[in-house]
Amino acid sequence: MKGLAPAGEGMATPGGARPVLLQIEDLRRADHRADPLPPMSIREELAKRALDLVVGVPLTAALLPLGVAIAVAIKLDTPGPVFFTQRRRGRGYRPFRLVKFRTLRDGDADPYEGYEVQNDDVRITRVGRLLRRFSLDELPQLICVMAGPMSLVGARPLDDWESARCLSEHEERFEMRPGLTGLAQVMGRNSLAFGERGDLDVAYVRGWSLRQDIRLLLKTPWVVVAGVGLYPARPATEDDTRWKHAGRGGLR
Repeated sequence: MKGLAPAGEGMATPGGARPVLLQIEDLRRADHRADPLPPMSIREELAKRALDLVVGVPLTAALLPLGVAIAVAIKLDTPGPVFFTQRRRGRGYRPFRLVKFRTLRDGDADPYEGYEVQNDDVRITRVGRLLRRFSLDELPQLICVMAGPMSLVGARPLDDWESARCLSEHEERFEMRPGLTGLAQVMGRNSLAFGERGDLDVAYVRGWSLRQDIRLLLKTPWVVVAGVGLYPARPATEDDTRWKHAGRGGLR
């Protein structure tokens, strides 16, 4: 697999250097089922897993005290569990349990009937808003990385209804383990439409390289500090809501 240039940079092609977003438009128009995706070699698999462990183990250990402090703050802020868990679909469409710090009031109904949490959602707790601002609610996903269902870098981990929605056009995203960060996360996160994120997930899988993973890891802290794409830039569409009600619940 060849590396994909990060946001703002070009990638050499037979027609010359083109920015990533132009490649995303090409991906949206192409039928990739006629162009089989070559599997990762054993060497590539081992290299990617080694990066997860070399970076993930010391990072998990260093962030453990912060995780304990966050857990205490959540318990003191509102009633309910510390963690939010949900079934997501990973590599090969296999299910796994994703773990996050809870940021919403436990048991409250979604007032928007949308598929994503909005900026003005009244369910967001005081601690939860701070956690979301700096993506600290995602830290428990390091457990999923260490256990193996996730990687530090990859496509976004989707729940059942989102995964089913991806099967028609973005099924290649399930060829690799989902990631704590990735191309879609770095290039806009929730500010992108569902299809745009799917295109970026496929672009990541098709353009994977270890060097690309390292560059995305290095770019992620700047995206988090800047608060890029924390919440959807547009209301949920009727199609979004239809897919949500066909499945089970939304994201937290």
